[in-house]
Amino acid sequence: MYLIVDVGGTKIRFAPVSKSLRIKRVYTYFSKDFKDFYQAVHHFLKEASLKGEINKVILAVAGPVINGTSVVTNLKWTIRKNTLEKKFDFKEVILLNDLEAMAWSYDLLKLEDFWWIQNGKTKRYPALFIAPGTGLGVSFISKSSCSNALIFPTEAGHTPFSPLNEEEFEFIRFLRKKKKNPSWENALSGRALSFWYEFFSGEKLSPQEVTSLALERDKLAKKAVKKIVELLGRKCASMALSVLPRGGIYLSGGLVNGLTEFFLKKSYLKNFLNGYFTTTKKLSYLLKSFPIALIVPQNPVILGGLSILRSQLK
Repeated sequence: MYLIVDVGGTKIRFAPVSKSLRIKRVYTYFSKDFKDFYQAVHHFLKEASLKGEINKVILAVAGPVINGTSVVTNLKWTIRKNTLEKKFDFKEVILLNDLEAMAWSYDLLKLEDFWWIQNGKTKRYPALFIAPGTGLGVSFISKSSCSNALIFPTEAGHTPFSPLNEEEFEFIRFLRKKKKNPSWENALSGRALSFWYEFFSGEKLSPQEVTSLALERDKLAKKAVKKIVELLGRKCASMALSVLPRGGIYLSGGLVNGLTEFFLKKSYLKNFLNGYFTTTKKLSYLLKSFPIALIVPQNPVILGGLSILRSQLK
């Protein structure tokens, strides 16, 4: 028996995988319900009655991984590969960044798994993955001369947010008053949607409450969602100019999943494209050449873990 785990800032997903490499079920828990990751693992193993049956674990975490250790950025949990192997008698734990795992899903995703925002001259590589959820994850995949794909996780979500107008300068002042770092993650993520709504209205609401109000045509909620969509376009362009993703730009994450209905509306799609092409008029022809798509499956990180297992067990 194998296990794939996706540890996010809001939710943890455990996916047991059979010896025939089929996902049996996905168990989903809220991260806030556990004091640390080890408690979450113990709870899952007890509920799924799998104690002592797991050999290999693919563990994807929302944070950087260094020397077999990761601190989950928005939970402040420390996860150690060696501790997991000893504590739960796992034979092997592969610990990696969640967006690195998402990039691994590229081999399993099919054309029907994408909802295209912009068509372009499609090549296979490089491909860029951007996933705003509780935080903001970014990775990209390229091809080496040895024919093996190379995947690069990043921490681009924590780079400084660059305001382009007075409203955005005021938003940075608002973040500083809240003692929040003026990073891209705090301008473009699930919690950032709450920040923008609070900035516009003075009222604190959850991301889900803001999107619900926007669908009900609340003006300030719509304004917050349109701002987030615009910034998503801008971040796509910024990263695209760094990576030149001729294989495409692929969007996923909890926030993107929650905004799918808005992308079906022309006004919001226009906001996204305005943000995308605002970055540079000089190279707009280049930005037009990169395909952009939403990833339709809800758990591409889990699919990425499955892809890793398949590659290792061929």
